[in-house]
Parts: sequence; structure tokens; C-alpha cells
Amino acid sequence: MRLVIILSIFMVLASKDALAQEDIGTADLLEFVDSRFLSLEELPIINVDDANQILHYYEPDGRSWTQYAYPTDLDEIGNTSSHIRLRSDGTYMINTSGFWAFSSTLARETWIFDPTTVTFTRPSAVCNGWVQALHDEAQWIIIETEGSYRLCNTETNEVSSAIPYQADDGYCPNQWRKPIDTSPDEQYILFFCGGTEFDAYSYNVQQEDFTRLGNSTVRQNENVEIVRWLSDTKAIIHTYPSWNPPANSYYVVNVASEGGLEFIHSDLYAAPLYFNDPPRIEWMPCEFSRCGVIEVDDETASADSPESSVSNSLHQYNFLSGELVIYPNIENINGVSALIPDGSGDRIYRHLNYVEETVFQYTAPSATLIRFNYETKQTTEIYTGEIEWMESFSPDGRYLVLEIGDNDEVASSFLLAENQAGYDPVGRAGLAILDLQTNALVYEATGSQWGLDEFGLDPLSLTWIDSDRFLIHGVDENFDQLVELGDTIEILATFRNASTLLSPDHRLVLIRNDDTSLSLYRIDTQEIIQVIDSSALDNYGISSYWLTNQQILLTITDDNYVMARWIIDFSKPG
Repeated sequence: MRLVIILSIFMVLASKDALAQEDIGTADLLEFVDSRFLSLEELPIINVDDANQILHYYEPDGRSWTQYAYPTDLDEIGNTSSHIRLRSDGTYMINTSGFWAFSSTLARETWIFDPTTVTFTRPSAVCNGWVQALHDEAQWIIIETEGSYRLCNTETNEVSSAIPYQADDGYCPNQWRKPIDTSPDEQYILFFCGGTEFDAYSYNVQQEDFTRLGNSTVRQNENVEIVRWLSDTKAIIHTYPSWNPPANSYYVVNVASEGGLEFIHSDLYAAPLYFNDPPRIEWMPCEFSRCGVIEVDDETASADSPESSVSNSLHQYNFLSGELVIYPNIENINGVSALIPDGSGDRIYRHLNYVEETVFQYTAPSATLIRFNYETKQTTEIYTGEIEWMESFSPDGRYLVLEIGDNDEVASSFLLAENQAGYDPVGRAGLAILDLQTNALVYEATGSQWGLDEFGLDPLSLTWIDSDRFLIHGVDENFDQLVELGDTIEILATFRNASTLLSPDHRLVLIRNDDTSLSLYRIDTQEIIQVIDSSALDNYGISSYWLTNQQILLTITDDNYVMARWIIDFSKPG
């Protein structure tokens, strides 16, 4: 059996009762695991006892615990794992800043624990007091020195010239709301100055000079994130404000070009919608009643104004090509639709059937699915029902998953999870699958009551395995089922009172039952293999997740105490 080694850290607040159990190691639990699948490396554990100022360290090679007294100047570490971080060289960084641990890594608030030399030391300081980073953990930050803001590298302590920021407030500090990012080739640093707005800059590391890229268009206290880099010099930027109603703005930036920040679009609630393949955004300017205009410059808003002839047309911007396509108006298509992944170019839109002669409505009695094509302009009504929203397509585009309600009304927004109208469905949740070849429902299931989640999310969920098979969670409240569609519906497997987890390649199902047993189901062979005996770990907690298509990371705990953590490899026979 190949030995798999993973280095990790666990930190819990250890009481005297908990520490008395520390002679229990991973080896004591191995008898409970089917040895055909075991690939094991015990992991180091750190327990923190602030009351007695003792750090307890478990060394896996010797399978022994050792106690270390805190250094004189260390009074308290804390009781959450956010205060200790494993570094790439095997040492541990301990942050003592309290609630905001690691939000800023200052040397005066940090200790380094080295289990090899059994020492606590203070780290070296760079960049006005930051901890000096290891090579593969370095980052660029903004510091204030000599009366100006400058970039600084936390590994090399390299400091740039003054950032040429000319705003009236002169505000350009490190901000978690406007993080610094590095281009894929590490030649450019992209950062943002400003308080309630932002000005974008880039820094060429080799040439040691700055480029002003431009300023935000909405300028309303925005959070900034880099969606993805399109190349070594171009990136997609998404910003959103800290107020209601929610809104989104998208930009594309060329970090190598003066004035390289280009505003694309701003809209309300979930709009515009971002799609990653290819990278693009789609919006219908009037879908959310204000026609997409949220206090932007006149020249950028004019195309989306209510008077515009394209105000009710789908807009699609492709970030790779830089092309904006405005599709023609089609009757009853009043919002962003879903593209069917079958190559036909057809789309599905959920049209709400409002009660006539009512001024404004948050809900409608039902919704009708309209299949249409922007090229042919053909439309077909394919199904009417209490459709809360469209969930997903099968990989080949033949089937459409629908979330179904049972209280004779549906939400006015297709994105219920955003809570845009303060609408929560009531009654039992339902899920249905519509065959887009026959326009008939071929599968229906019910789950528990709506409203158990604060966002009103459906307690039923479904994951496609391939174009005909899927794993559904929460059927009749306590069943997970593997289902195959065809001329008849076949239930391939039912997992009662269990939670299931698909492997990344959707070939294996990990089954955890309420009695803490753990099993594996092979979808192709329909074979069930017991991994852990159901009677062995009744008093322990088990958590697991997939690392690869064939490996899980398994953690066994006793209350908050970590007893063992293993990798189990299903690809290797014992």
C-alpha cells in the first residue's frame, strides 16, 4: 500500500479532561477500518491550554505528546484554529492579536513555534513591522512611510517609490475590501486606492514604475474582487457596494496600459449574470424595473435608459473578444434566460403569469417555460406550473431540473436565493425533471418543508452523474437516491437516513449513516463496500471530504478533540 503523507494542523482548547485522553493515537483506531483501503499517515496535533499557558504537541513519528510552556511574553493564544497557521517549512505561526487574527500579520503580535528545535521565537520584521514571509508565502502590501504610500514585498522588504495617488483624501492603505493581486507571470501588481470609491493602479515589478488605470464609475463604497485573469496583463474586475439593494459592476482592465480600466456594466440585484465559459456577462436592462441605471456616467448609461429601443433586449458582453452583442426583442421574454447546452442555440425563459389589473406583484400564481431562439425568433410554450426557479440542465441538455412549490404562487424573481422580494415559499419543497424532447415531466420528488434555510433554499438537491443518471438528496426528507432516466425510471440505489457525497469524477459515492458507519458505493458496478464498522465509533464524530477521485480525508473527533485524521485510498488494494 502506497503511503500518503499530508501535513496539517489542528488546534483546540484543551481542558485537563481532554488532555488525559492524549495517549489515544491513530493506531488505536485502525482496527475499525477495512485494511483493504487504508493509506495512512498520522498528522501532528496542537492543543492550546491558555489557562495553564501550556502548548501540547503530538508528534506522529514517535506517537507521543509533549508539553511546552509558553514563553514569558506570551500570555494567551486563543481557542480557535484561526490563531495558529502551519507554514511551508513545517513551523507554526502563532498570532496573538485576538479576534482579528492574521488580518494583519505584525511581528510584535506573532510567535514562531518550531517543533524540530522545540523553540518559540519572534519572527523577523519587514515592511514597517510585518512578519517576514517565506519565499512561497510572500505578498505585496501597501505601507505608509516617509509621508507617502508605497508597495512593499513581505519576503524581500523591497519598497517601491511613492504611489502617485492624487485624490483629495490621499487614502491608499491596505484594505480587505480592495485586495492587492498579482498577474499570473508575477510581473504586475494590481491594486486600488480610495475610500468610498477606487482608483486602479498597476506596478511593473521589473521596471519599478506605476501606471494609473482609471477610476470606478459607480463610486459608492464598493468592494472589489478579481474574478479571473484573462492573460498576463488583462483581468476581469467585479465590484459591489455595501448597501441594499445589492448591485454589481463589471470592468475589464489592461494593467500594462495607461487608462486601461474599462467599465462594462452596472445593474441591480443579481444582474448582470456572470458566466465563466466563455467569460461573459448577460443582462436585460429593464429586468429589475430600473432599467439597469444606478448612478453611472451619462455616456455609459444611455444605452440602457428606459427610452432606448434596446432596453428590453438581452445584452451579452464577451470578455475575451471585447464584443457586446444586443439581441432583438422577443415578446414575453423580459429577462435573462438559460442557454440549453445541446448546441441548438435555444434558450429557456421562465415567464410569470401575473394576475391581471394589479399594479405591482411580488408573486404570481404560476409560471410558463418558453423555449425560444434569438436567431430564428421562434417561441414555444412548453410547460406551465408552480415553477419557483430553474435549477440545472442535464449535461447533454435533454432534461431540465425545476424547483417546484405547492402554495399556488411563485416568486417574481428567478433567483430566489437572493431574497430580492422578501419572498419565502411555504409548504413542502418539490423537484421535477422536464424532458425537453417531449415537454413532459418524467420525474418528480418531494422533500421537507420550505423555509428551513434563512434564504428559502430548496431542501431537495440534485447532482448529475451523466446525461441519464443523477444523485438526489432529501427525498421524502430522509432518503438519498441514485436514479436513472430512460423509457422507465429506475431507482438504482436508495440510501436511508444517510448523507452521501459524490467523488469529483462522479464515479463513487461516500455514504455516512447516522450510526457513524461509513461505506463506499461504486456506481458502475453497484457494489457497496463497508469502510468503517457501524459499531466501532458510536461515541466519535466523523467528518470526510474527497481529496481526489479515489481518496478521502477522514477526521475522527471526540467532541472538539481530534482523535485521528487519515487519507483512505480506494484505488489501491490491501
